[in-house]
Amino acid sequence: MRTLIRWIGAFFRYLWKTINFIRLLLINVVFFTLVALIFVAISSDEPSVTLPEKAYLQVELSGPLLDQRTQGDPFGEASRLLSGEWQSQLTLYEIVQTIRHAATDDRIQGMVLNLNELEPTSLTKLRYVAKAIEEFKAHKKPVIVYGEHYSQGQYYLASFADEVYMAPYGSVMLQGFSSYGLYYKSLLERLDIHPHIFRVGTYKSAVEPFLRDDMSVEAKEASSALLNQLWGTYLADVAENRGTTVEKISPNIDKLLADLRRANGNMAQLNVEYKLIDQRLNRPQFDERIHTRFTDSEALDFYAYHQQIQPQEGYLNHGNIGIVTIDGPIVDGLSTPTEVGGATIASLLREARNNDDIKAVVLRVNSPGGSAYASEAIRVEVDALRSSGKPVIASMSSMAASGGYWVSVSADKIIAQPTTITGSIGIFGLFLSFEDALKNIGIYSDGLGTTAFAGMSPARELTPEVNEFIQLGVEHGYQQFIDLVIHHRQLTRKQVQAAAQGRVWTGQDALKLGLIDELGDFDDAIHSAAIIAGVEHPVPTWVQPPLSTFESFMLGLQATTGIDINQIMSRSLPAPFASTAQQVVKDFNQLSTFNDPKGQYALCLNCLQF
Repeated sequence: MRTLIRWIGAFFRYLWKTINFIRLLLINVVFFTLVALIFVAISSDEPSVTLPEKAYLQVELSGPLLDQRTQGDPFGEASRLLSGEWQSQLTLYEIVQTIRHAATDDRIQGMVLNLNELEPTSLTKLRYVAKAIEEFKAHKKPVIVYGEHYSQGQYYLASFADEVYMAPYGSVMLQGFSSYGLYYKSLLERLDIHPHIFRVGTYKSAVEPFLRDDMSVEAKEASSALLNQLWGTYLADVAENRGTTVEKISPNIDKLLADLRRANGNMAQLNVEYKLIDQRLNRPQFDERIHTRFTDSEALDFYAYHQQIQPQEGYLNHGNIGIVTIDGPIVDGLSTPTEVGGATIASLLREARNNDDIKAVVLRVNSPGGSAYASEAIRVEVDALRSSGKPVIASMSSMAASGGYWVSVSADKIIAQPTTITGSIGIFGLFLSFEDALKNIGIYSDGLGTTAFAGMSPARELTPEVNEFIQLGVEHGYQQFIDLVIHHRQLTRKQVQAAAQGRVWTGQDALKLGLIDELGDFDDAIHSAAIIAGVEHPVPTWVQPPLSTFESFMLGLQATTGIDINQIMSRSLPAPFASTAQQVVKDFNQLSTFNDPKGQYALCLNCLQF
């Protein structure tokens, strides 16, 4: 009887699961179909805007400044459109081109900047936007900025405006640049986790967090040089923009405290005294100021203006200067929304090589490097492009270090900005083993293998012979890196050794060392590519992986439904602890990108801190 009851119960459980599965399947099919139809409808019917005869641009830059539009997020785009935020995600290049178009548009009388939602970004990218703002001002059109408060990055861009206003309760604090990280040596020892490190280069400090509890002298030396150069550039630019001195806007701590005591702790008052801010106004007062300044002009949203003028030659896939973007850590295999796959980039370079319309390629690099194997796969395709008669210009963005430099080294010309982080010529390998940690909880690994390498696992100790084998491979990879730089940069071994050892340089120093050819930005790279290729009217075209509408939709859906641990922690933990917790997750998540087939990495982890 009990058996019969169990069988009946099992039958109904199975029946319910089947019905529930069909129910969920039908609901999902209907839901996804509706969303897809909405997305297609919106995509095929972009909003139109009638431009007024006279207007001023309201520019509210938000989020990060990206070198390339995030791929595979149509679901997120559709949701933004449905919520009324119909603007597309604009790239750094599109923002600059839209400002430039407005500069020569007689209907546009001026520009009002709001930077409250602009996320932290590199000084290199900010300088590119600032260049466009300066060109806008050169046409005798005023630029005015307002902020509730200003972060350091936001203020850098704000300093290029003709007039800088701030809420009475706001503040600007130029706190400087830093390079602090978390170190895990003692934690790993307490957990009986053994880091096996294989590296070449005195300054190859990417693996130090797993070897030490503090920053090495060599790492401090390299970081200090970088930080001082970047901070010096920041202060010099701001002081020049505001018509004052570096000493005035960035006093030593004693003077700052004395001035703050005199101001009864009112930092906003000091901001005015230091000439960082022109005037403190609340929002209604500022709105009245803008109304008075642009009496006969209408407010025009920046993104609506962009949609109307559509300066998107770069996305029509029929330009003559191909742009291939490497934005993020380099991994073996295919690209993801957060990682650059060597196989994906190699295929894009082949596509550019086989496209008769493309006469030259700009390799836009914003990467700390990663897999040495994947970096070489990309570089080989750069060589193939050159062999086919198409010149390649490497344009370094915020950083092009280690593997980011590796993929750039064989280009016809390398162009970087003075504040670009590059170099880091070095190789390392990292392997964590847990054999003692497992023993502590009663788990052991035992068995047989036909060779010393069979059955290599985090659960087993690495033998001295295997350690030596891996170290020799890393040293060979380092020499390969050195030889590539010697050959393509036409430097002596002594010169390259002096610039290598894993040390990181600014673009300004890299030029002196012969690691790059000239200082310049993305515009200069396109111009150089056109000159070398003999193209009279360069039209950039972004070479991107072709995806069907359905593939893009599903990729976006997958990305949208993922769990962001950093977001969860930032919302659930008190602010002082959230950033530290996020850093820990970030450091150990980085290990998940270590998929090089040979276990060799040309990666500058500490570059991500600048």
